[in-house]
Parts: sequence; C-alpha cells; structure tokens
Amino acid sequence: MLISRHSRSDSYHTCYVLAGLSSAQHKWHFNTSAPETESNGTLVSPYQWTAEHYVETTPIYDEQDKVGTLHPVFVIPEGVAEETRAYFASKGTF
Repeated sequence: MLISRHSRSDSYHTCYVLAGLSSAQHKWHFNTSAPETESNGTLVSPYQWTAEHYVETTPIYDEQDKVGTLHPVFVIPEGVAEETRAYFASKGTF
C-alpha cells in the first residue's frame, strides 16, 4: 500500500497508482462495430471493451509486479461491471 506523507496508509492514492500500473501493463480495445444502445435504449457501449496484456520483448517489470486488468471506464476489475449489469438486468424493472 502506498504511504501518504503522514506515514499512514493511503488507500485512495494506492487505488489510483495501481490503476495506472494496470493501464500501463494492458492494452484496451473498443469494439467500434457494436451498437451504442440496446433496442430498449439501454446504453451498452461501456461494456464493449476487451483487454490484452502488453507483450514486451524486454520486460520492464518483474512477473510478481503484474497487476490485474481494470475496466477503463469503471476502474474496477475486468468483468465485474458486466456481471453487475447482468445481475440487475435479471431483476427486471424497479
């Protein structure tokens, strides 16, 4: 965990440092051929991203320093946004 200038753990800045590391280690692609909305008007474009790990000929970090993928829009682990959307979609309307 990143330590703030007050010598205490700082989860806010740790989150964004790890998000930056994830962004530097992964390449995201947006599916431009997918529709922006579903037939009922629900926005689906935020869920049209896929990630791949950058392949370096000369690695610039150690294997144990790899960070998981974080969704480029929601900044949560890859797949969680889609799972959450599916969960609430299965509940019907409010």
